[in-house]
Amino acid sequence: MAVNSDRADAFCSDDAILYTLRQKPARDRLEVVGRPLSFEPYGLMMRRDDSAFRLAVNKTLAELFRSGEITSLYHKWFDQFGIPLSEKLETVLQAQAVPQ
Repeated sequence: MAVNSDRADAFCSDDAILYTLRQKPARDRLEVVGRPLSFEPYGLMMRRDDSAFRLAVNKTLAELFRSGEITSLYHKWFDQFGIPLSEKLETVLQAQAVPQ
């Protein structure tokens, strides 16, 4: 709000948040610029002591990474907001496909 109302000149945040905010009414006035200042991994939260569910989630994620389908899903959900798949993020996605 501060940037949109000219009380601030800039706002620093996660790139997904910045690109999403850029979809708001002042889209033509805002631009995401500069190099990323950090890489923030996301996590999933689930109930404790539910090993069957955790295993199902881990297997599904592993298959998405190994098959490369994760890239298609990324484009499906983030291209609409203009969020580019950076080289660093693509490397992270490929690294997740390596068995640990």
